[in-house]
Amino acid sequence: STPFVSDRETGYDALPAPLFDTTGTVAFVPHHAALLLDDGTVMCHFYVDEDRFFDHQTILAKDIRGDDGPGSLRLYISNPGVTLRVRLESESGTVDEALKSVTLDEWHHIAVTFGRKGLRICLNGQEVFKDTDFDTGLGPNAGDSGNTHNLTAGLWYDGDSFEDPLMGSVRDIVFIDRQLSHREVEELLYNKENAFCIEPDAWEWIVQ
Repeated sequence: STPFVSDRETGYDALPAPLFDTTGTVAFVPHHAALLLDDGTVMCHFYVDEDRFFDHQTILAKDIRGDDGPGSLRLYISNPGVTLRVRLESESGTVDEALKSVTLDEWHHIAVTFGRKGLRICLNGQEVFKDTDFDTGLGPNAGDSGNTHNLTAGLWYDGDSFEDPLMGSVRDIVFIDRQLSHREVEELLYNKENAFCIEPDAWEWIVQ
């Protein structure tokens, strides 16, 4: 059975969230052509456990080790300062941006929107980074055939082994096939009438 984060519910359904820990718990989704997005948005909620925080911890990854992998994406936490970072690569360059410190033992929401309108990142509905010159995403525009890596939550695969486990949780993972504006992200996050929600059955599908 899937363990859950004790007393750490989130999302609009207020149901328990799956727990990741050092035992190597990972949610894994095989690559699909629908994820080859030249323009798109990736969003999720994440939570980091204060009692078990250490060094690098992976939130979400579609990545392997090495620079300039076309369309490679990794969302992760690093020290010092419990800093949220986003890494997105293309054949022409790499963004590996330290965004801001996040509070442990609290749920946060991150949205990364990418493509021809540039790279924008929102944390808890607020825009925290913008790079209008970085105009590629996960698809072929980033180089070669685009990002054909598998999607993982809670760990990332460096080509040989899984690394940087998350002590906490991830849920409500959403891929959208267009670039959302800051206002659209805010609307999805805070307007309950239009809010998105992933049912626990979807998590069972991901981890099976």
